[in-house]
Amino acid sequence: MPKLSHHVPKLSRHLRGNAFVKIAGQQIWLGKYGQPQTQEKYDRLVGQWLANGRQLPSPGTAPTTVAEVVAAYWTWAQQRYTPAEAATIKAALRVVCKSYASLAAHDYGPNCLRASRAEMVRIGWSRRQINRQISRVRGLFRWAASHEMVHESVYNQLATVESLKRGEAVERPRIKPVPRSMIRSLRPYLSRPIRALMDLQLLTGARAGELVHLRLGDLLRSGPVWTWQPEDHKTAHFEKSKIILFGPRAQKILHGFLAGKKEEDFLFSPHEAIAERHEKAKGSRRPNQLPNPRNTDRTVGPCYTTNSYRRALHRAADLAFPPAPTLPPADASAWRRKHRWGPHRLRHNAATFLRREFGIEVAQVILGHSSLSVTQIYAEVTLNRAMKAMEKVG
Repeated sequence: MPKLSHHVPKLSRHLRGNAFVKIAGQQIWLGKYGQPQTQEKYDRLVGQWLANGRQLPSPGTAPTTVAEVVAAYWTWAQQRYTPAEAATIKAALRVVCKSYASLAAHDYGPNCLRASRAEMVRIGWSRRQINRQISRVRGLFRWAASHEMVHESVYNQLATVESLKRGEAVERPRIKPVPRSMIRSLRPYLSRPIRALMDLQLLTGARAGELVHLRLGDLLRSGPVWTWQPEDHKTAHFEKSKIILFGPRAQKILHGFLAGKKEEDFLFSPHEAIAERHEKAKGSRRPNQLPNPRNTDRTVGPCYTTNSYRRALHRAADLAFPPAPTLPPADASAWRRKHRWGPHRLRHNAATFLRREFGIEVAQVILGHSSLSVTQIYAEVTLNRAMKAMEKVG
């Protein structure tokens, strides 16, 4: 007769540092080995196993785990938010699932949230970014409470966690407008569509993610000012409308991309940039020279993305401001980071100019902000008027 085993499953450690326990042939992950929360989950699981006659609870009676809540919320968030906001939410959810995927959702309390926040600090996120991400984690459990996946007390407890104060995480300077000299230096190294996108951002204050998806059929070209009302924009999920205005200078730029386009075609296509580059390089290849082999399976899309637009600006910055050959690799990387900037900073240039020339109310309408406080964040306040006033006051 076989001997029955009455031992309690032990807490084991994986090579990567995660803790797990094997019960009835099932391997259950509990989080990082050696953490108090992991030990608590192990004790609770073994207690349920013993109370259930040395058997795991049936799936119908098992509590909802954090991973299950995150999976359901992520499915909903992809439909609710823009791709950029959804990607930001995904980064926060990844940190939560890293240590608490198998934890029962109703056991994710303030100490767990602080531990997730400490992981964000360790990664190197800035204080403002961490505070925003913690708000998104709270939003996850608020959504779960509204869908009866957890009790509302879970969200109420998480709301008691205080925000990080200055000095408790990395502080990064606020985004400022790009100096005009740097913009001029990049222009010779940019393709024609990228230069047009950059100039349109400076003239209209539109977001990069909006302009790259502009189609010919979207433009309303009646009247002295052309208009475009994008359906997909940052605040579309709040049922707010957005209108982008194109004045005479912006229209002149757009005219160079209207010829030969259909209503459904994107105005700014990377295929045009590639064709223009090949046209310039025609005389540099021998008549019998074979085409270069493809290194990857990537294909060129019908329009630019925010990432491809940003990479084009970064490559141009590396060519316009090359580091000295004698610099060590670490210093050369720091030099490149200093001179690189993304397309979103051009929106700050437009906001600063519009506020200085026409006032904050006009800047608010053109930028599409729902409140003046948001416009003040984007518009860099200049001291010129204040200094002139003090010259008169004395």
